[in-house]
Amino acid sequence: MLLNPLRPFVLISMNSMDTGCNPMVTKPKKILYPLDFWPVGYAESQTVFDSFVTKLDEWAPSMTVQMREKGIEQLAVFKKWVQSDILPVDEHGCSEKLLLLPWTFGQPDYRDLYCERPTWIGKGFFWYYISSCSQAPEMMLPIGQTRYKSRVTGTEEWLPVSIGVIASKDNDIMLAELIQEMYHSSGLNTSVMTGRTAFEMQDKAVGKAKDASEEGRQLGLEKPLVDL
Repeated sequence: MLLNPLRPFVLISMNSMDTGCNPMVTKPKKILYPLDFWPVGYAESQTVFDSFVTKLDEWAPSMTVQMREKGIEQLAVFKKWVQSDILPVDEHGCSEKLLLLPWTFGQPDYRDLYCERPTWIGKGFFWYYISSCSQAPEMMLPIGQTRYKSRVTGTEEWLPVSIGVIASKDNDIMLAELIQEMYHSSGLNTSVMTGRTAFEMQDKAVGKAKDASEEGRQLGLEKPLVDL
């Protein structure tokens, strides 16, 4: 995958550790499938494993050196466009704009369903890659939660809703300080809980909001639980 959100990690590792292999030069060409461990005993799990292996096997042979080089060229064009037109900086090098993107939608994402590429956007590109491909800092913020009925448990559950905030290149510290000030001044929750809900429920006895106004409070507009 050319537009890889793990690329910063790869570059840091290449420059800080003697790995003995440049991952940008060559990639594995075969998949080892030890029959001592496959298939697993649980048939439904094996179906999920097989789906992943099949996808990997289909993807790997399709990538050529020419395609990789073309992708690097496109990545450079994309980065230049974002830095000049979408998230430019002022004369002091400070970010003029903030880009807001949805990160989680408060909808179930079941692990037994394989995630296909986002065909409604293009050839595999997703907005999650904007920050990493343009060298821009991004922070993901939990801002609330929504209810849904789980097809696994058959009961009402809650899922977090998060938003991504992207600033211009080299504005990492500015973005962190801005987010901290915004949370403290707006009254948004500055912490999330572990367990079935991200934020404290208004009616703990029944585990649900009482009415529409109560549900609105689940969007993080409550007194902070702890300070950042």
